[in-house]
Amino acid sequence: MSGSEPGEDGWGALALDRREGEHQTYNAFTDSLGLSNLHRPYPPSGHGDRLEPEQAWNLLRTLAVKRPTGANAATAIRTAAVAALVAATGHSVPELQKLDVTAANLEHRPLPVLQVADVAHPLDKHTVEILRRWLDVRAGITKELEGTDPGYLWIPTKPGRPRDGMEPPKPGLTRAAVRTLHSAHRTLVLQVFGTPLRPLALLPRG
Repeated sequence: MSGSEPGEDGWGALALDRREGEHQTYNAFTDSLGLSNLHRPYPPSGHGDRLEPEQAWNLLRTLAVKRPTGANAATAIRTAAVAALVAATGHSVPELQKLDVTAANLEHRPLPVLQVADVAHPLDKHTVEILRRWLDVRAGITKELEGTDPGYLWIPTKPGRPRDGMEPPKPGLTRAAVRTLHSAHRTLVLQVFGTPLRPLALLPRG
């Protein structure tokens, strides 16, 4: 069995309870109907679903290269980049969601950095590679904005649903919502590993 496959002593021991899995399914269904306001809250997290460092590395590496059949490529790359930055900086998704593209200085020497809350976090080669892939995808999305890109680091990868007869804003004009980033992470990890681990699982225990 490889380090990234579920097992009694590995990923299987980290599986969240049935109630969380049911919430994941229900919330994905409400998203498909455009009714995200009906989301059920997930159970509070302790430290029991945190990964060991090697498991976290395996998860990040797999998310970066593996895309389940039918998964949106841009969303998968964005999810991998968010996960990599959670692990690299120790910051939560709500904290990272507020960042602009200018927070990432990938040309900084001796190491590229991500500026979060006045702290420059050094980024390893693997994280930089994943983030560059997302920035390339993001550039492809925002080119349709014709110079009006507000510079948000995390943006929707596809248009939203019309509301009240109004067309949704083009991807890139708004930030991707925290719930969108969380949902994308849970969904992708569930498809890849069979366990809807939270981004928080990438942080060290303690």
